[in-house]
Amino acid sequence: MGNKDDERQQRLDGSPIDDGDEADEELNDIGEAYRWHQTKGGYNRHILSSLMQKSVRRNQPEISEWVAYEMCRSGYSDNVWKRLNLYILEDLAAGVKEATEIRALERIADRSDDRDVILSAMRAARIATEARPSREATYLNDGFDKGCKDRVRAQQDDEHETLYDLPVDPGTLTDEGELGPPLEETVTDKQLTFGDGVREDDSDDEVPTNDFGESLRADETYHGFHQRLVRDRLRDAVSGNDDEVAAFCSWELARSGYGEEFWSDLADLAIEHASASAITVVETYKRMARERYEDLSCWESKLAAIYATLSVVRSESPAAMDRMGEFDQIASERAEAMINGEKPDVTFPAEPDELAIGEKYDVVVDKHCYAGKGAGRGWDHFKVHGGRVAEPGEPPLAMKWRRISMEYDHPRFDYRVPEVAFTEAEIEHSLKPVDPEDAWDEPADLRNMTLNDIGGAEK
Repeated sequence: MGNKDDERQQRLDGSPIDDGDEADEELNDIGEAYRWHQTKGGYNRHILSSLMQKSVRRNQPEISEWVAYEMCRSGYSDNVWKRLNLYILEDLAAGVKEATEIRALERIADRSDDRDVILSAMRAARIATEARPSREATYLNDGFDKGCKDRVRAQQDDEHETLYDLPVDPGTLTDEGELGPPLEETVTDKQLTFGDGVREDDSDDEVPTNDFGESLRADETYHGFHQRLVRDRLRDAVSGNDDEVAAFCSWELARSGYGEEFWSDLADLAIEHASASAITVVETYKRMARERYEDLSCWESKLAAIYATLSVVRSESPAAMDRMGEFDQIASERAEAMINGEKPDVTFPAEPDELAIGEKYDVVVDKHCYAGKGAGRGWDHFKVHGGRVAEPGEPPLAMKWRRISMEYDHPRFDYRVPEVAFTEAEIEHSLKPVDPEDAWDEPADLRNMTLNDIGGAEK
């Protein structure tokens, strides 16, 4: 086993295995000890985690369900549930009821024994994969951030012009006459409960500042807006079914420290405008932000705020046990063949040699796992290939802001750390739904490096 305490193998309840535990808890299917990054079937758990997330995006439930099974039986259930919660924020469309089902299954797993933990995780993985996929909140969060930075640059440099306008007219959200004094002259605890503005202990700044580098004032958001006006605009946007403006207002309130006000307002708006199921979904996002992510300034909490708002604006299996038995049978027969030096007659949905660059599941070996990062695959490869989803593809708003985000990555926007300029073909490919007949196929060009490109590396 590895010596990294936070990355060691775990029991199914998430607790680490102690050195004094019985040896069979640490043996793989063929009777050999396996390290902290491996599973009982001989897989690299980091690559499996990547496979699971891409399977959710590409509507491949058999694969994601099996990964949950393989990871949980190998002692990595805590990692599986962490991933499943991220899927709710990163990979599922806003407001889907499946978010509440996954969270409920996690609470059940917390009270369950080993076999039920595996079943709960398998069912949650299948639910996530069969739900409508979308990375809309991620694209909105990224696009809003870049749009605000671009506007700051334009305000400070007369020769710079913004690439895109914000979804709202900034002039309608400012009221200098009603803003309070700088925060060093007033109580700040109420505001700084949700946003990014809490100073670090070793910071040289005397007070929090807004996006323009000015001292943050009472009732001011980070982009210089009056929080009351942003909240009023959020209410109007929900009433008018304007999802883009509503998403921006929720993002601005969340990052600026007005979480208490935001969630209270949204609960009222949900009761007024949303269906009963949407109200339940909003409550799920709210509890998720408060309970799972104790730091309410983290990016996960901002995604929860965006998706909770979109769900209000847009508001409406037992077979796992059989499949688990099938997986158990495959694991047993596969292990017996491997022990005898034979090629297994039965295999899992993905075998280790298929999870390598140049093989069937090439796209999962990206910068999010050691093998892909070591091979030189970075954000450019991921943005073109790794974020694609299944039909019907991204919603129009997600497509708009995905394009904005990728266009902002051009080095000419030198107020950011230059990344890479994407071609129109690459941007179009990143937004194109994957082929339902061959969900894992990706072109060898468009920055999808081949074995020859990286010197023949296989891992």
